[in-house]
Amino acid sequence: MNAKLVVILMLITFNTVTVLGGCNNSYNKNSTQNSTTTSSAVDIKEDNLSDKAFKTSSDADNPDTKEYSSANSINKSNIYQITNKAYKKNDVKINYPQLQNSDNSKKLNTINKDLEDEALNILNTYIQEGANIDKLTIDVNYDIKLKNDKYMSIVYTGYSNLEGTAYPLSVFYTTNVDLEKGNSIRLSDYADIRDVLNKLKDSNNVKVLTQDKKLSDVQKNTLLTLESSELNNMLQSADFYRANGKIQPPKEGTYTYMDKDNIIVSIQINHVLGDHAEFLIKK
Repeated sequence: MNAKLVVILMLITFNTVTVLGGCNNSYNKNSTQNSTTTSSAVDIKEDNLSDKAFKTSSDADNPDTKEYSSANSINKSNIYQITNKAYKKNDVKINYPQLQNSDNSKKLNTINKDLEDEALNILNTYIQEGANIDKLTIDVNYDIKLKNDKYMSIVYTGYSNLEGTAYPLSVFYTTNVDLEKGNSIRLSDYADIRDVLNKLKDSNNVKVLTQDKKLSDVQKNTLLTLESSELNNMLQSADFYRANGKIQPPKEGTYTYMDKDNIIVSIQINHVLGDHAEFLIKK
């Protein structure tokens, strides 16, 4: 009897341990599955946040996106599209921009007239000098250096050659537009002349925009040796202006443009030094 009781008790104990062990294994398995799911959900959420943060950072670093959204939220009349227009006659070709799709058609027409008149003014210069236009070759293209909801700066570059002259000339001129006021502007309209003068005279802050080191040194020296009064006159008269309803080129041949946080001033120099020299300063 005692032997049978011991065997029965041993069987009961074994079965109980087995059942408890099975339950414990089942619990551990379920706990592991739940932990993996939670971890996966956290990873996904973090990935989504990282992706969102990346996109926001990218948009913020895109100046065009920022500027045009700013224009859209402030003044719809400043929203525009830029199209290319070309003047072609014989060997003369001049490309220049025109604006379209603005809500303010009057302002748009005024801006486009200024853009066209200033882009084609080089022809008037040759005509006034008595040149035979049929013997003239001009090839000019433009580059928009700055465009936002307030300003647009355009640089024209190329060459011109009049039959019978010793050599072709490097062409350089600019147009700056105040998109809010709806007209072209000069350096004196968007910057303080005295401040620009002081920065140009500071050899540590002015930068020459040429890749040629020797030429850069010579051009910089040319700028620094200019008398302050002479340079001041050049800056005061810089850029195109309108007189008696007609666009006139700057008397000293000085042009300027904006590029991000910089102002670039171009002055006329000897042909052997490049015809013009560009100097960059911070606004």
